[in-house]
Amino acid sequence: DPKNKKKVFRYEGLYNCVCAGEINTDRIGTLMVYRGKLYGGGNGQEFGGEGGMEGVEFFRYDGGTTWTCVHKFPRNIVQIHALQVYAGNLHAGTWVPGSVFRRNDDMNWVECGISSRYDTTEVNELTVYNGKLYAGTIPRAEVYRYESGSEWSFVKRLARVNPHRYRCCRVLCLTAFQGKLYGPGSPSAGRVLHHDFGRVFCMEAGKNVTYDDDIGSTWCHLVAVRERGSLKLYVDGTQCGTSTKFDRADFDVANDKPLLIGFGARNYFTGAMDDLRIYRGALDASQVKKLSNP
Repeated sequence: DPKNKKKVFRYEGLYNCVCAGEINTDRIGTLMVYRGKLYGGGNGQEFGGEGGMEGVEFFRYDGGTTWTCVHKFPRNIVQIHALQVYAGNLHAGTWVPGSVFRRNDDMNWVECGISSRYDTTEVNELTVYNGKLYAGTIPRAEVYRYESGSEWSFVKRLARVNPHRYRCCRVLCLTAFQGKLYGPGSPSAGRVLHHDFGRVFCMEAGKNVTYDDDIGSTWCHLVAVRERGSLKLYVDGTQCGTSTKFDRADFDVANDKPLLIGFGARNYFTGAMDDLRIYRGALDASQVKKLSNP
């Protein structure tokens, strides 16, 4: 239904979805929660159309069925394909140009790469992995890592075909799972069957350990341990994750920077903390179990 391209639906359980309003754009490209609010990026028609003629719009959900336009991008920004929170700020991946914009605390948007240097026409995906922001792009299904300012590092091309022969290749999604970053290389609109398409690639940068499930909304006990050549994570006394093995000499993390807890590389912590402790030595499983049941 073409009309549903402009609508947002909310799942209320038991396969029941209700309309949460209609955004005044050609279609909705992406949604993201940021600082307690839900935001949506417009997606105008190619080279014009509603939302594209005067620059695509950025919307905030105000409850019920009400969406408010809080920003209008420049005329040449036609589509917002990806939204992601990195270092406490909201970032948007766009088309024409294929660049990334950051929303600062003063609510203004500033450009922070990629297209001007890397001949990228579209940023399809943004995700945070082990402290860094990664972007998936068109037309060569390439992945880039954000460094600082407007600097991005090329990571990998996930499709080995000629993008001009097959229209274009893209990285539609990136996600972190069990300490690694995963992503596929795909053709535009699924036009071509190729040995790279339909395959999922993964990489590891540094070492980290994650809990790949919802931690819930009640109190829980968390312990992170670095012991010899591995990292371990415990939730309520049970080990739920471990990193791949590594040589301690290769990962010297000694530094003179302040220790920040709750101000991670993605969004800032929202919730409550109590009884925070730092130990000089690695706790074993029995010690963690005892601490989780005081």
